[in-house]
Amino acid sequence: MDKLLTTVLEAHGGLQNWGNVTSITAQMSLGGVFWAARGWPDIYSKQTVTLDPHREHIVFSPFTAPDRMSVLDVAPERVAIATRDGRIIEERFNPRGSFPLPFLDGSTPWDAIQVAYFTSAAVWNYLTAPFVFTLPGVEAREIAAWREGAQTWRRLAVTFLRPSPTITPIRSFIMTMRLCSGAWTIRPT
Repeated sequence: MDKLLTTVLEAHGGLQNWGNVTSITAQMSLGGVFWAARGWPDIYSKQTVTLDPHREHIVFSPFTAPDRMSVLDVAPERVAIATRDGRIIEERFNPRGSFPLPFLDGSTPWDAIQVAYFTSAAVWNYLTAPFVFTLPGVEAREIAAWREGAQTWRRLAVTFLRPSPTITPIRSFIMTMRLCSGAWTIRPT
């Protein structure tokens, strides 16, 4: 395993502790002009997100209505909008291929499944990083440092080789250490 990745994992509590985590639940709100441009200005206001940290499964609730939720699973890749009691309202397999092209940042609308897929894929990766970088089919290696002004940040190139709901297969992450707390932060570049 890459030395930088090992250091970052230890700063986050270590792989052994991560192995004991069975679920992550978070309260979040996402907003801004991006969602309005997709046709969903308040879709992610006051959400409960629950995910399985060891397989790509994430639920957002409520989603589109107070009694509904979105569910993303991978292998096979599927998004469903369901009622809280599990009745499927709408579902799509291989949702990545459904996005309209060309994509115009300020005006391309998405349907509810596309919104759910995009957000679910991103948030699952955000909430499982850096541990997701140790999964089979993921390669991580330190690359040249990033210099910004007087600061130098170490970087980790991460490549997702297996099917994954990541937006791009190769990502670069800047690893920085806050000297006062010893905590690492991760920022995609």
